[in-house]
Amino acid sequence: MKRFYWLILSLFIVHGISHAQLSTNSNVSPNFLVQNTLLGGGVTATNISYNGDVDAIGSFIGTNCNIGLNSGVIMTTGTVENSTTFLGDQQGPFGPNNNAGAGLDNSASGDGLLDGLSSASTEDAAILEFDFEAVGSSISFRYVFASEEYLEYVNAGYNDVFGFFITGQNPNGGNYSSTNIALIPGTSTPVTIDNLNNISNSQYYNNNGDGNSAPQNSDNTVVQYDGFTDVLTASADVVCGQVYHIKIAIADAGDGQYDSG
Repeated sequence: MKRFYWLILSLFIVHGISHAQLSTNSNVSPNFLVQNTLLGGGVTATNISYNGDVDAIGSFIGTNCNIGLNSGVIMTTGTVENSTTFLGDQQGPFGPNNNAGAGLDNSASGDGLLDGLSSASTEDAAILEFDFEAVGSSISFRYVFASEEYLEYVNAGYNDVFGFFITGQNPNGGNYSSTNIALIPGTSTPVTIDNLNNISNSQYYNNNGDGNSAPQNSDNTVVQYDGFTDVLTASADVVCGQVYHIKIAIADAGDGQYDSG
């Protein structure tokens, strides 16, 4: 059986599908998401591309839900839509957390860089890439990583994963070459199911119920994912005026069922 994540990057947008206190919109282009939602003022992106299921990426507003970010880009290994199975079970990220195994298998391919971080074969990858010219001495992305793999599938072969991979000049020497900057604070360890949970690096983990227990299974202000990280920051030093490439990617590991985002 499989699971479900979402990557949340700091950004903004308004229209969307509403259910309780979370709102998402998949009817926006990758170009719009990068130029108008993800990047700060004065930053222009080029060569924007997206590879993944059309409903696995969009914008979100989380002002009145418990994910910790007011708005941004959402990327998942399943769907950002408020969809359900033919039996009525929730598939997307919308709360309350009343499904112990929410997810949608897109039967999509994985990603080699994420395979390396997970140490497992990945699938259902959603990948957003673009170039940008640095307008300062550093870049940073605020994000939350959430998953239906928690907690039942920690260290069980379903090490769902994501990464922010940067390529370009490193002002501290040499070059970044698809270097992952989505790390557990103070370490060189990537954020994955097995690396950040209720036991490992637990100070950054938030338990969100198991899909059956109160109060999360009846509270519309919570998201569907069984667990999620604190708001973390991926950052890197850059050279002002230099062009950099960013690849933001998330994928299931082990199978394609339970989602992450």
